[in-house]
Amino acid sequence: MSHFVYSYQSGNYDVEVTARNPYFSSEVAIKSIIMTAPIINVTVNDYGIITRAYEDKIFNITMESYGSDMCVAIDFDLGDGVIKMYGDPQENCDKLNTGLLERFPDATGFEPNVQDTTKTFNVTARYVAEATYTVKVYAFNKFTSDDGTFEFPVSTISCSAPNLQIVKGKENFR
Repeated sequence: MSHFVYSYQSGNYDVEVTARNPYFSSEVAIKSIIMTAPIINVTVNDYGIITRAYEDKIFNITMESYGSDMCVAIDFDLGDGVIKMYGDPQENCDKLNTGLLERFPDATGFEPNVQDTTKTFNVTARYVAEATYTVKVYAFNKFTSDDGTFEFPVSTISCSAPNLQIVKGKENFR
């Protein structure tokens, strides 16, 4: 009969294993197990703040589960094709970026940025024209990956959903 109790925390753990039954018992063997956390539910938001052209736009990156040794690649839709890479330690991002060209086929380059990706973090971009943009976020490690997108306007006017009211069967927008 086997019985395992484990902690769902990332890291290296040494485990003592002994095989035993009524007829035989082996020596204790020590094995090292690496526990890794998966990447689950990447979410991007801008705190609901509308920015103008040439102003810094702040994005908040959150996840339900932050992956072990994770890297985050972000396409800010700036038109330059540069994918910003966030992670710590930086070596993991460089080693794991195989397949990023398939994920971002129009990429012209990858720019490393040291960032603690083990908890929610903010990133900044500057847009030079009024338009609607889409930020694409791809978080990955050796075992799992997840992605998220976020569409937003850069505008001089306060953008919000229209108010709709139906009066006597006719739409009335305000």
